[in-house]
Amino acid sequence: MSKIKLFVVPHTHYDAEVFLTRDVTLKWGSEHILDALYLLDTDPDYRFVLDQRCYVEGFTQLHPEQAARLKRYVVAGRVEIAGGMHAMPDANLPSGESLVRQVVFAQRYYEREWGGRSTTGWMLDIFGHHPQMPQIMRKAGFDSYVFCRGMEQRSHAGFQWVGLDGSRIRAEWLPYHYCVLGVSPNTLPEFRAAIDAYVHDVMRDYVYNGNVLALAGLDLHTPNPNLPGLIRQYNALQDKVDVVLATPHEYLQAQANAKLPDLSGDFNSLFTGCFSARILLKRRNRELETALFNAEKLMAINWAKARKDKGVVDALEAAWEPVLFNQQHDLICGSHVDASYERACDRYKRAAKLVALNTEHSLDGLTADIDTRGAGIPLVAVNTLAQARHDVARCTLGLAGERWHALALYGVDGARVPLQLCGVLRHPDGSIKRADLIFIADVPPLGYATYFVREDTGVDDAPATDVRARGGGLPRVPGLFFGNHYPNDGWLGNEHVDLHIDVRTGAIRSLTLRATGWEAVAQHEHGFATVCRQEDRGDPWEYYGPLRGDVMSTDNRPDPAPGRGERRAIFSDEYGGQGGVTVGPVMAEFAMRGPLGDGEYVTRVRVYAGIRRIELETELVNQQPFVRYRNVFPLNLDAPRITHEIPFGAVERPNGEFPAQNWVDVSDGAHGLAVLNKGIPGHGLIGNELSTSLMKCAKIVAYGAVGGYDPATKVDAGFEIGVRHTFEQALLPHTGDWHALQLHYEGMAFNAPLILRKCAPHAGVLPARGSFVAVEPDNLALHALYVDGRELVLRVAEATGEKTRGRIKLRWPIEAVTETNLVGDEVRNVRAARDSFRFGAAPFEIKTFRVALSR
Repeated sequence: MSKIKLFVVPHTHYDAEVFLTRDVTLKWGSEHILDALYLLDTDPDYRFVLDQRCYVEGFTQLHPEQAARLKRYVVAGRVEIAGGMHAMPDANLPSGESLVRQVVFAQRYYEREWGGRSTTGWMLDIFGHHPQMPQIMRKAGFDSYVFCRGMEQRSHAGFQWVGLDGSRIRAEWLPYHYCVLGVSPNTLPEFRAAIDAYVHDVMRDYVYNGNVLALAGLDLHTPNPNLPGLIRQYNALQDKVDVVLATPHEYLQAQANAKLPDLSGDFNSLFTGCFSARILLKRRNRELETALFNAEKLMAINWAKARKDKGVVDALEAAWEPVLFNQQHDLICGSHVDASYERACDRYKRAAKLVALNTEHSLDGLTADIDTRGAGIPLVAVNTLAQARHDVARCTLGLAGERWHALALYGVDGARVPLQLCGVLRHPDGSIKRADLIFIADVPPLGYATYFVREDTGVDDAPATDVRARGGGLPRVPGLFFGNHYPNDGWLGNEHVDLHIDVRTGAIRSLTLRATGWEAVAQHEHGFATVCRQEDRGDPWEYYGPLRGDVMSTDNRPDPAPGRGERRAIFSDEYGGQGGVTVGPVMAEFAMRGPLGDGEYVTRVRVYAGIRRIELETELVNQQPFVRYRNVFPLNLDAPRITHEIPFGAVERPNGEFPAQNWVDVSDGAHGLAVLNKGIPGHGLIGNELSTSLMKCAKIVAYGAVGGYDPATKVDAGFEIGVRHTFEQALLPHTGDWHALQLHYEGMAFNAPLILRKCAPHAGVLPARGSFVAVEPDNLALHALYVDGRELVLRVAEATGEKTRGRIKLRWPIEAVTETNLVGDEVRNVRAARDSFRFGAAPFEIKTFRVALSR
């Protein structure tokens, strides 16, 4: 047998904030870099690998006196900066666009400060990998992907990972962890025994071409100063294994000509408790992602309207940084201590303030240019999606001197629009003081439409709508209902659906699709859309038990909702509450408040005129430690299958719980139900019952003394005792499967409601209704529009798995279009017409364009 070559890569795994706060973690981690620099100075064979901009940049800010020394070793190839992201993110929970920004944010820094980019994907500790990662990484300039967790047992360690669109990337799975030599022995006999045992194990199951990779490092652990000497002694004692210190690039270069198998697939799921532990972080991440994308689009529109010669300063970089940092795998996954949770929440608050400031400024600039002249108070509805919207618009209107007793709404064409008022307050003379307005607006793609609120004089009849409802009596006093002749029967519907709801318990008894008469609700011991609370003695990582940190393979365990009484389970429909139905021309809503054990439960179900989705809002106040909450949806389907939206794509998955982006769909081919969510990732299908994991109330129960963890550290906030959480979902029953539903659009629309801006009447250079950017056909989704330098950047992705010929139309004349990769490198020039350009897209392909506008 030929001699085996073992490449040992020294590193320290840098969890940017988990058991220690960010500042303390950086101090610890920087001391380890100082130790590595010392070894690099004293031993010419030594190598080291660093990752994450937040770590490298943080070190140079803390120790600027050592920045030049570190850079010398990077240039010499003895230190490799791998990863190429701001923080080592979770791959499943952030959006695809956020994963792109992780790379752009880091690689621009590396180019600016270190003279080059990272090309080694270094995703050591993240909890699962979706099949769009090959495309994302390749189009971001990476040539490899090194990871630990998520493969099936006994899989190939080295392979070409093939993504949904056919992209391929050299992947290296570390089946024995990133700390196989984490705390390497300091005596030669122990070191030899460890190396021999490791080589024997990997050679038996995983190794090709006689080359083996082993990482020497542990979470926030100092480099071992004895490692180079022990390696030399080991090599001198035997001739079967040649051990060398190396960087990841050196190891991968040694494999450059290896014939590796092609593997495709979804390397999920494991550590599923992370989908609902400290759920607020998932919800805030989704909110901030949406707000950032909206703000960028509005800022880009204002810049393009002026067509200024100079570029723009990235005013949102300070808001992006905390969001990207919070996407670090241990933070967004909720597997950390209370102090880290508090700081993550604070970062979201700071980011939200910055985004709101820029959004308000951009909306001011946009509406100032719109001609809003007309009778009444102008309302401008803004659509941040690149498809036309027929959707809900809301605002609160205050009146004083108008003395209007009733209100009417009109479009720019003079046609009256159905309007619903809620929460009306009146002046002493009976005129309206304040009211919440709800209507259905029609808005062009990435554009706006102006409406006018006037006094309802009774001259025009209010248009009829399809909203219908019954149940709960008349709400003469807020929260109290009188004259209820149907004590437990609530009914609401529109042209698309009919819903029957138990007014006392909140369970949906029937959901009928009017087009076909299909009944979505299956007869089951679990009520449809009810909430189950069950005992769960697991920690933030895992259900029903503590973290098994040595798990490297997938762990898809079917976990059906318990039967009544099992695992100390209780269900929301076991309790009575105060419920009722309210209805108007635009919206019908069922609302119920009641107990759930010793906690509190509120449910709201809404339908709107002409809108397909049924909104489901749930409020929970938990009072128990070690419990888990989930929604259950028993479906009247025959052998259904479930599809999850993933970053920039969608994939069908087996039984078990998996993470979703904006939507999941369960279908048997004839009918189905899609469920949209706002930051609620965990969804699973067992048989014909879909469940959504709302909240896991847990704490760390067992963890080793590594990475700064101290058992005395406060972690009880993970129980969520007394905290009110609101969960927003939407149900979309349908015929056929998911492909024709435009679920990517529905999910984005649910998360990015129309923005309604109140204005004063004024002249403007823009008409009262208009579009700035339109993308067609509908299976192409616009994920980003922002200004970079003096050009617009647009990113779209094909969303349904179809080869497509696309077109992007702008409001402004185009000078030139360049297709680029995700980090801005030119791929090809694109021929453009006066204000539009066409392109081809493979199934699930991501396309990025830089557009120079005519001046």
